[in-house]
Amino acid sequence: MLSTIRRLPNGARFYLVDLHCHTPADQSFNCGPYPVETEEQKQAFAKEYVRFVRNIQHVEIIGITDHNNVSWLPYIQAAAENEGVVVFPGVELGALAGQNTIHFLALFNPGTLSKDIDHFISSLGLMPGNRFHADGTPRVVQKHTYELTQCIVQISDGLPGIVIACHASSLDFGQTVVDLNLYN
Repeated sequence: MLSTIRRLPNGARFYLVDLHCHTPADQSFNCGPYPVETEEQKQAFAKEYVRFVRNIQHVEIIGITDHNNVSWLPYIQAAAENEGVVVFPGVELGALAGQNTIHFLALFNPGTLSKDIDHFISSLGLMPGNRFHADGTPRVVQKHTYELTQCIVQISDGLPGIVIACHASSLDFGQTVVDLNLYN
């Protein structure tokens, strides 16, 4: 039925989208048999990553949102240019929600440079070299959720973004959302 609807000439078009993609920058990402130490290996892996997204998963739009890190963004952006995949660059950030932490995706316009997002991350108090704990887990922005979301969407910094709450299916997400109302 969906395929019938998609063929109707209504001016609308459906896109297969994944706005919460990680890369080898994420400690839990599995590169399989691909080495990613040298520049050439990173470029080759990025090409395979984008080809897989486009040709196997049939995804046309992705968001690259590693935790507190944009180091792989240029590789994915470059690889996507020739594959017809639109990349929304971004980052996954944790914020305070009462005694809990809630993660948000901050997504920016396609073409936004990694250095600009890196500067944005630093402006939130997560300085390079201090964005992760010793065990590799990401540090949390020391702002409450409302404050962090306002930082992401503000236009005055020249880097307006959109915010998406992550992990909505996790067990404590519902209580965290209830807790958010305490800070607005």
